[in-house]
Amino acid sequence: MSSKSILSLALVLAIALATSCQQKKYPYLIKIDLAKRTGCALHMSSDLASFERMDDVPYTLTDSQYVFKGTVTQPGVYTISCLCPGDSSISNISVFLPADSVQAIKMTQPILNPKFYHLYKKELGSHLRDTKVFSTSPKQRELEAYLQTNDSLWNKYFVDQTLVKAKFMQTLDTHNKVLIDQWADSANHHLERFPTYMSAAADVYARKHTHSEIALYAMLDDKHASRAVQARYRQYYQAMPSDLQQSFYGKLLKEHLAQGK
Repeated sequence: MSSKSILSLALVLAIALATSCQQKKYPYLIKIDLAKRTGCALHMSSDLASFERMDDVPYTLTDSQYVFKGTVTQPGVYTISCLCPGDSSISNISVFLPADSVQAIKMTQPILNPKFYHLYKKELGSHLRDTKVFSTSPKQRELEAYLQTNDSLWNKYFVDQTLVKAKFMQTLDTHNKVLIDQWADSANHHLERFPTYMSAAADVYARKHTHSEIALYAMLDDKHASRAVQARYRQYYQAMPSDLQQSFYGKLLKEHLAQGK
């Protein structure tokens, strides 16, 4: 065989290998119990716009459970949104796929963590508030730890908001216009600080979990990162093992951080 033929064959094999890798599909099975609610509309989507497009993923209703069964082309975090008749809220269930089996159960009563009183008082929070998820994927527990961190910082925002408002009300009794104006400004500006709190959740998680794929996801999920935070993300990324850096999320993060320079 000539060198030209060998080169052509190698090129064909390389293209075939690349194509097979691109077409690799990972199976999953998700069963969702919505506490016997019927007529619900469910929608599954990938969590990152550049991740994987999913249009009208089919599901069935079997034995009071909504069942998603299919494949994904890329392992990662996916969200299932559930809207049921008579329920004005949309329940979001975050899962890491692929997984041989995912069981999501919507509780009849909210799971109220006393640490997040201010958050749940406003009927806000991640799916951890009203849904329990059991999954064969080992990444699910890491994902929920990140969601828990999100809830913690979200709750802190409302705690601090309450304290700032209380301090402002106390200054009214002093009749000190300068002091009153200062705390009035603090109360008004606190609303603008919400993105900073949510950005801190990703920062805290990524700093503590340098060997986690979910840390990569958390940094990509941070839509409010300042230039200073992005600089820290570059340090976290560079400290990660090479296999994580070369993973799908790792490559996306590297590209994202390069654009932010």
